Amino acid sequence: MGGRTKAGSARVRRWIVCALLATVVTSARPARAEEGFFEKAGIGLGTALVNVLYIPAKFTYATVGGLIGGFAWVLSLGDTDTAMGVWEPTMGGSYIVTPNMLRGKEPLEFTGSTTTASSTREDEVVEEDITIKEYDTSSPN
Repeated sequence: MGGRTKAGSARVRRWIVCALLATVVTSARPARAEEGFFEKAGIGLGTALVNVLYIPAKFTYATVGGLIGGFAWVLSLGDTDTAMGVWEPTMGGSYIVTPNMLRGKEPLEFTGSTTTASSTREDEVVEEDITIKEYDTSSPN
């Protein structure tokens, strides 16, 4: 009859199993977390809804801060540092919310950063803690 033996078919099966196993192992990749259509649409809708409230609040905060900073500048007789102490936190920061901010990939900063002038004096002495260790350098007798 036809010419296959049990040993020959077992060898063919082993080759098929090895080929399938090699294909599975070489094509295995980590799963990617891709956003689907509904996830993207949800983030987009959420961003739009948040911005409806956030943008007017931020512009109001920045406008009031700009006016108060201007009054502070006038009342301090033109001291720009005083005015900047009001302008930087109120007029800085994010004016819109982006999708990456809702995802947590970017920070949402309603207020800007504040910088303070360092008050270092030339005659100020900084003391350091210095520890001196003594070692016995005498030779053993």
